[in-house]
Amino acid sequence: MLGKYHFYILDFDQQRVNALLNNTSEEREALRAELAEAGARVKVVTRQSYAQEEGVGGGTVDAEYPARRVPPEWKDHLRALAQQEKQGASLIYDEAPEERREGRWGFVQSELRLGREISLVGVSGMGLSTDCVLLAPEPGDSGMVWYFE
Repeated sequence: MLGKYHFYILDFDQQRVNALLNNTSEEREALRAELAEAGARVKVVTRQSYAQEEGVGGGTVDAEYPARRVPPEWKDHLRALAQQEKQGASLIYDEAPEERREGRWGFVQSELRLGREISLVGVSGMGLSTDCVLLAPEPGDSGMVWYFE
């Protein structure tokens, strides 16, 4: 069974997260353009949420406010985030509400699309290093290396 798998690399380096969060709107736009040109997708996350099980509908549930006390402007913000996700935006800032950002822990999520169909067996032969993704070859096949830039 072949498939085009999407892998998500999570980076918990808080200095990198803070550097991205401190970018000006012009710097964010320049980074967004650079990522779009490269076909990359990156999300900077500080918003509290939790993942639902696939059988329950998938996706994430916001956990910033109790369900019955969500401010209307936060609902609008979440709808805008969902629209960005749906459109495949190259750079998304999924930040906590303004009044809750101080001292917030976060991560950077990068989507890795390898551009090649890989068998389920092949996926089990993949490895991640600090500067590349490796695909160990199956018998009679060639392996691959994808370097990070």
